Amino acid sequence: MPLCKTSAILGPWRWDGVLLPFQPADLPKILPEALGGRRPVQRVTMAKASLNTGEVLYAVDALLIGPRSHVSARYTLELGARRERQSSSGIIVSTGMGSTGWLKSLYAGWAGAAQSFGVEPPRAALEAGHIGADAPAVVTSEMAEHG
Repeated sequence: MPLCKTSAILGPWRWDGVLLPFQPADLPKILPEALGGRRPVQRVTMAKASLNTGEVLYAVDALLIGPRSHVSARYTLELGARRERQSSSGIIVSTGMGSTGWLKSLYAGWAGAAQSFGVEPPRAALEAGHIGADAPAVVTSEMAEHG
């Protein structure tokens, strides 16, 4: 699931709060201007997940990789030469644009849980890091179905 797709977007690379600096009603004016090269656009890196079914998913902010229901996912996570079996509610792959939303709240939650209980929860060796076209992550489901 390498992060390698770069696309134009009518908004900033990183925007803390509102994603786009215009209202949806403005799109009939803004979209033709952007497509005609009369409005500045910024290129952003999108998360890409390639499934074993041949499907490919892209996300501008984040992908949640996990089961279709509320059960814990079981999977093997590979990053370079590192490989680890894990179980969790899922994996979040965040882009630069998504780093001020869901990912930011997860990091705050981790810090708060450690402070609230006074102990560090059990941790996996592969729990956070950077992935990209030159360092893809591979997630292999170990679930019989819906994984």
